[in-house]
Amino acid sequence: MPGRRLNPGAFWGRKLWIKRRLICVPWPTVSTPNKGSCRSCWVRPRSRKPQGQVPRFGYLGEIDRLMITLRRKNDRRHMQRGKQSTWLTFYPNERATPARDGFGALVALNEILLPAGAISAQIKGTGAETITYVYRGVLAQEDSNGDSGVVHAGEFQRMVMGRGVRYKERNPSRTESAHLFRISLHPSEAGLDSAHEQMRFPVAQRHNLLCVIASPDGRKKSLKVLQDALIHSSILDPGHHLVLELMPGRSAWLHVISGETAMQEIILTKGDGAGVRNEPSVSITAQEHSEILLIDLGPKPRFLSRRAGP
Repeated sequence: MPGRRLNPGAFWGRKLWIKRRLICVPWPTVSTPNKGSCRSCWVRPRSRKPQGQVPRFGYLGEIDRLMITLRRKNDRRHMQRGKQSTWLTFYPNERATPARDGFGALVALNEILLPAGAISAQIKGTGAETITYVYRGVLAQEDSNGDSGVVHAGEFQRMVMGRGVRYKERNPSRTESAHLFRISLHPSEAGLDSAHEQMRFPVAQRHNLLCVIASPDGRKKSLKVLQDALIHSSILDPGHHLVLELMPGRSAWLHVISGETAMQEIILTKGDGAGVRNEPSVSITAQEHSEILLIDLGPKPRFLSRRAGP
């Protein structure tokens, strides 16, 4: 059967990126006849899979059928800047991560903990569109343009972080830590000016329902984002079941803020995240009292190749 001669330095025994996913290709266990033990003469038959250990993310021919990207809480990147602790779901410098550059139009989903009285490191605006959810506590913000504001627990804020503008955040409370989640989306166009709006969505509005908190058309009095993304928030009772229908070409990312849920038969606990592609729907069942963020994403903008997250 025909085969092809491969350079082991470029293929066998190495980590290979295919469509931004990491493929660990093991060394073959059967040598090519009459070639002895020289690794430079290995031949891979076209119709056979490599022998030995199964690659972490599937064989080369199976990569297009992988529909779920899983990111456990302990796999997230932890960063400590002064007193501020941040856990990054996506981190571009981790080459072993299949979704290191984000997931579709979603480029960052960070969990941030700011102790009482602490001040965050200064952030330089990159044109990213962000949605911040203050889960607990209170967050005070100000920028180099002289604008300032306060976001309280239970409020969602949408902001465009204008290029060149510097932002600083602090926790004005003397007793309680600020616990927040920040979503960053690819900007839909270049050169966006700074902008922000915020809104409170009561617990009753999110209880056992997929409450839209941000959308391109501002539906159901949600925050209006420029990117093709629908961001949902939900607080679930044990045993409650939700289904999000996905249109063709769309994907979804689920992040568990608290509790434990099952998504497509995968158990996710506090801090876990999972992305779904090429599926007609996303099925979620709460195993215990839980709170989640679910993001319905359209195609990633093609004309902006640089990472836009802070």
